[in-house]
Amino acid sequence: MGAGLASLGPNVKNLLAVLERRGGLPTAQALAKMGRETRAKAIQDALNQARRNPESAKILDQTLKDALSSKTVRRVAKNAVIAARNATVVSDVIADETARRLSRAIIDVISAVDSPIAAACLPTGWEVRAVR
Repeated sequence: MGAGLASLGPNVKNLLAVLERRGGLPTAQALAKMGRETRAKAIQDALNQARRNPESAKILDQTLKDALSSKTVRRVAKNAVIAARNATVVSDVIADETARRLSRAIIDVISAVDSPIAAACLPTGWEVRAVR
């Protein structure tokens, strides 16, 4: 996280500065040392704290609007959506392929056993054949 701060646009850096001053957000170095859940909670707490005062809420809303309109944030958000979509597709493909392989392995094991018990366990229409 720390290395990524240098590449942030001025609008995002301004948002972080507002959250530090008005919401009590820990410094970037402290955030970088936190785990994901702890960091998310710290940011949420800072947002809630900054919104308590109407003047701070107005400043926060404007800096959020500016930060979210930046090209960098839009690109990151777009890439995150694409990555999530790709991860879902890959997960589905892996699940389908695993099911196919498991099914083939079970059929191979059952078909290798040439016995009436194996034949009785197979669905109707399937036949047991010895594999040599």
